[in-house]
This record gives sequence, structure tokens and C-alpha cells, in this order.
Amino acid sequence: MISKILVPVDLHGASVAALRVASAIALRQEPQAELELLHVVERELVIGATNEIFELLESNGRKALETCEEVLRKEAPALVYKIIKKTNSPVEAILERSEECSLTVMGTHGMKGFERFVIGSVAEGVMREARKPVVAVRFDGHHVAVKDISFDTIVLPYDGSKCANKALQVAPAISKGLGAKKTIVMMAMDKNKGKAVQDVMWERGRDANNELKARGVEGLALEVVEGSGHPADEIVQFIKEHQVHAAVMSTHGRRGFNRMIMGSATEGVLRQMPSYVPLFTVGKHLDAQAYQ
Repeated sequence: MISKILVPVDLHGASVAALRVASAIALRQEPQAELELLHVVERELVIGATNEIFELLESNGRKALETCEEVLRKEAPALVYKIIKKTNSPVEAILERSEECSLTVMGTHGMKGFERFVIGSVAEGVMREARKPVVAVRFDGHHVAVKDISFDTIVLPYDGSKCANKALQVAPAISKGLGAKKTIVMMAMDKNKGKAVQDVMWERGRDANNELKARGVEGLALEVVEGSGHPADEIVQFIKEHQVHAAVMSTHGRRGFNRMIMGSATEGVLRQMPSYVPLFTVGKHLDAQAYQ
């Protein structure tokens, strides 16, 4: 059950996008989940800072939190939330608070890697080390109201690897938590591979589909995409063509299509994901058994 959602915030619009997605998730829970807004001032920026710099950092923090509170008042007034301020390494502060939450939702521009607040080291650090799912939300400058955010259709890119199986184990909890009406297991078939390889992939896909069905996931579908391009491109194209509202991926894997790792397929998907379509990432430290 999703009971508390962590939303790290700064002055960037991507933080507001993450807040709106987190709010939409929280409102779908029974009882509604609580939000925790976290603002972190980089410890190194404070050490030796002049009064003017310190005041600027404090002012920026207040503005970021005031913006978030205004969004909640207008679009999700029923939600309960609390504010936490930290002076620390952003990664350490986020990971510390994430232990007390069900999910962490973070925003990204996705234009040149991760932008501003979620510059590569922060996002990768959190996704790599978190023991709970981390949700990345790309922001393209155009906001979507909380009431207009849907999670009707989600996709699980799947290849049968150990890492993909970890995402598979967590997917039912995410699908049910979002109230998804359709869950798609997406298989990528390399058209240059022989029939034997394709038959194995088909079998893996059917097994994944059957496991999700056994765990009570509704509206299941198995979709196969034939191609030989970059995995991230194929995944994003599928998401756009099928009007998918959310995706679930592991943040580490093998080579080729199986390389669902930071710096390759996952980061590539984030850079191209439609704005406000969240990517639920399952890291190597996450205990998948806790989601059974």
C-alpha cells in the first residue's frame, strides 16, 4: 500500500510536475496517501557562505515550497502534507527520508541528461541506492493539472532477465496502487535474430503475463515489437503509440535490449518520455519480496 510519498523540491518547474504526479497517485489511495515535501540545501554551499548567499538559498527554498503549497491548495486541497528542510548532500537527504516513505517522486527536464535539481549524480545516486521505488517525471515546460493525470494504462518492458524479473515482481503493486485498467508486458524482438531466439522470448513473455494474472493484475496484454534500434527509442515509441500513462523499469541490467541501466536505456527513456508520464524505477537494493 502507498501510504506516504516523498517529493524533493527546488525552484525548477520539474519539481512542480513531480508534485502533481505524486498528488495524483496519493489521491488514488484508500486512505489517501500523505505527501512529504523535502527541500535540501547543499551542505557545501552553506559552509563558508556569506550572509547574502545564505539568505539567497533560504529565499529560494521558501519560494519553492510556497509554490508547491499553492499547487496543493488549488488542485489537491484534501491531501495531507508536511514540509521538511535539510542541509546535507541531496542524495543522502533524499535517501534518508525515502526510507520512511512508500515512493519517491522526482522531476527532470530530460533535455541534456538530468537537469538542475536532478543532475545526473543526484538522480543516479537516488535511483541506484534507494530501497523503495523511485518515480521520475519528465517536464517539458507545459503543466498538467492533477485532475487530468491518468494512470489507466501502464507498460512493463520485459526481456526475461534477472533485472526485468525484479521489476516484474513489483509491477503488480504499482499497477494496483495506480488503479490501472490495462497493464502491458512489452517484448522487443530483434528482427535479425532467428526463430529459436524469438520463440524463447515469446515464452518468457507468456510466463510474465501469467505471473501478473496469477497475482490479480487486471486488463493484461502482451505486446511484441519487432525492430533493431536502440532499446530506449523502441520503448518510448511504444509508449507514445499506445498512449501509455506510466512505465515500470529496472535501473540495471545486461547488454543490448537488456541494458535497462542508468546511462543507457533508462536514461534514454527519461530524456524522451512524454511530459508527465512517470517512469517507476526499481533499483538493485529494493526488496522485491516486500511487494509480493
